[in-house]
Amino acid sequence: MAAGAVATALILIAMGRMEWLRSAWLADAWRQERRLVLWMALLQTAAGLFQGVRYHAMLRATRVGTRMDESVGATCVSTGLSIWLPASPAVAELLRLGLLCRRGSPERLVRLGRATLASLMDRLLGLFTVFLLGSAFCGMALWRGHVPPGAVNVIRVWGVGALLAAGGVAVVARACMRGAAAAPQAVPQAAPQAVPPPRRRARCLPRKLGAALAALRAQAIRPRELLLPAALAAACYLLSGLVMALSIRAIGGAAPFAGVMAVLPAVFLSSALPASVGGLGAPQLAGILALGILGAEPAVIASAGLLNAAVVLGAGTLLAAVFLPVVVPDSAFRRT
Repeated sequence: MAAGAVATALILIAMGRMEWLRSAWLADAWRQERRLVLWMALLQTAAGLFQGVRYHAMLRATRVGTRMDESVGATCVSTGLSIWLPASPAVAELLRLGLLCRRGSPERLVRLGRATLASLMDRLLGLFTVFLLGSAFCGMALWRGHVPPGAVNVIRVWGVGALLAAGGVAVVARACMRGAAAAPQAVPQAAPQAVPPPRRRARCLPRKLGAALAALRAQAIRPRELLLPAALAAACYLLSGLVMALSIRAIGGAAPFAGVMAVLPAVFLSSALPASVGGLGAPQLAGILALGILGAEPAVIASAGLLNAAVVLGAGTLLAAVFLPVVVPDSAFRRT
């Protein structure tokens, strides 16, 4: 965590020394384009809620019985807390699984295995959507002439690479959907008793992990059950791209929407690096490099990325605070 924070700070300091971060532009955006910034926050909040609904649909596909408020709450809380940490997607999944697995439930291990499959499929579906739509928008940017002549080959290669990556993700997702056998109805567990000593708990851990993995392998997903999650994943991607485009406009810059959507996969992937904390650092650098190919000014993209990160942090933290009382009392993090 400390290394990620240091790397983020070094990237921001380097961009500041190169005069790519303009605090005056951010202040002007709030004073002159306040309504636009508020629209960005509203759209980002909608994207966060759509992610929760998408995960709820994926949980239903893996036969995990949960209420809508639990699914949306676990997603919003885990995302809102993890964006403050390096490598936030991995941290978010661990938090979300902990929030969904009720302590003391007789089928907790089966639920954990199925929820793990839902989380895996949710991430794979998100990656597939990002790469597929990114490739499509590369073609649109080329078709509409938004790419400078010197960058045409780069965008072509990026579009083909994104399409191939989407195909690879689809193959992995299809393999995860097949399952190995009929899902077990329950995993025998001992009756509730006093907390065992540490050595006994350590010996029980492999058995519990094996039961959870067996539930994960046994689960199968029908392709038609992914239609709603796929539509919601596309909506989240479009909303995120729209928020990024509006942040560039609020700063006073100009970038074609198709171009922003074409390079957005690079920004998304960079946010998963340990050199990104709170959406700062690596995503701004990736945006500068990617949109710079399309002729965007580095200072505009860096400042717009900082504004976008502030909106994402604010909206995510607000959603986490709203749903925290809903999901924590029944989660595995509840103290007994």
